[in-house]
Parts: sequence; structure tokens; C-alpha cells
Amino acid sequence: MAHVGPGKLAYDPFVGTGSFAVACAHFGAVTFGSDIDGRMIRGTKSGKSLRSNFEQYKIMDRYGDMFVSDLTNSPLGRFGATAEGGKKRSEQIFDAIICDPPYGVREGLKVLGSRDPSRPKVPTIIDGVAQHTLKDFVPPKRPYSFDKMLNDIMNFASTHLVPNGRLCIWLPTADEDFNEFSVPAHRNLKLESICVQNFNKWSRRLLTYTRYEVDQDQPVVDEEVLPDATEETLDTAKARLARTADALNPFRRKYFEGFKTPPSED
Repeated sequence: MAHVGPGKLAYDPFVGTGSFAVACAHFGAVTFGSDIDGRMIRGTKSGKSLRSNFEQYKIMDRYGDMFVSDLTNSPLGRFGATAEGGKKRSEQIFDAIICDPPYGVREGLKVLGSRDPSRPKVPTIIDGVAQHTLKDFVPPKRPYSFDKMLNDIMNFASTHLVPNGRLCIWLPTADEDFNEFSVPAHRNLKLESICVQNFNKWSRRLLTYTRYEVDQDQPVVDEEVLPDATEETLDTAKARLARTADALNPFRRKYFEGFKTPPSED
């Protein structure tokens, strides 16, 4: 589905311990990945890490690079970034983006950043050393909505996929809520297929998209347009960050409610 193979570049923005990255490398692609938790990449035991998985399967020649990041703080470039002089620079580098994004069931979705948007962005110094440079540093995180995450993934794919590149993403959805509007859409991504994996009271779907060769002028009917982060006021940012994990993630709430069907009004 992702059309990975020799000479292709694949990327997983939620790489974890690298299962998708290893699979892509098995088929010949050079793989890259990132994760918000560096401990997932580095591993917890000596010699046990994401890199060691590639060494074990003897595919180090297809190990691109792995780094700590999230979609909102990616070193690969911001959405719609421009170079000097106002000219938009090309960031279309990946042939495939494959991911199983976190569902936020256990502890709620999070991204890097402070819960307090008014807090100055200055490094914390401990014994004369910047805290973020320490090997065991765990960066602060703030709440993140599931819908915003999906929107960011679609925008990221539109920006970083080469023409005809593929996006493959797992999407969990409560059965009673699934309809055509539940599938995320983007003007520059064509939905190719939906594969369904059913569980007891919910299911997840593997969505596959192809990046159009040229940008499309007209937005799709149900494309969500989110305000630019710079337009958000301090008060609205504080209100958003104060929301609970359940409020930010309807799937998480339904999961813990057992996906109960709401009572009929009859």
C-alpha cells in the first residue's frame, strides 16, 4: 500500500521501537523516524534500542536516522514554511509516510511544550548546564487533541510527500460514529483505500492516500481549516490547554465508557 522499495525514502512520525521502520527497510526503503519520547528510540537496556533492531536484521544500510520530535515541533520544517525572500521552499522528500498515531487512551495525547503559554521560552540551567542538553532529559508536554493531531498529519503529508507519494495511517473510530465525514481529508491527498480491522465494540481503519502531483486549488468539502497558531490569543491558549484528556479526545472517552450507545429519545 505504501509502495516502499529500493531507492525510496520512508518516514514514521510516531516511530516508537521501529516496527514500521524495520518493515519498510525490509522491502528496501531507507527509513527515518521520530518520536516524542526519546526513551523509545534509545531503549531502556544496554544494546537494546531501535538501532539494534536494524542491526539484528542486518539492514543497517537502510537505516536513515531517528530523532526526538513531534509534528508540531519538527526539524523537517513548519507547514507552509518559506525561505528568505518569501519564496516557498520545497520540503517534498518522502516517498511514503506510514504511522500508527497514539490514541491517547492511557494518558491522553500530548505534544512537546509547556502547559502555560505565557511562560518565557528560556532554558533551565542546572549546575551551569542547560537542562535540555542532559542525556536523561525528558521535555515537558502539553495536552493535544485527537482531531488536531489528524489535521497536523494530513498537513505534514501534503508538505513532505513527493508527488504520488503515499500516506498510510491507522485511524481508530467507534463503530456507531463512523461515516464518510469521519475520514480525514486534505485537498492535496487522494483517498485510495480503507481497510477495516474489527474488534469487539470498536474498529480501526487503515487509510491510504496518494499525494497529488500538483497542489489542488479547491478544498475538499469536509476539510477542516484550523487557525494559524500565531492567531491564538493567550487567553484562548490557556483555556485550550486547561481542557481534560477526555474533552480533547472523544475516542478516549468512548473507550472508557465501553462504547455505549446513547439512550434513545423515543
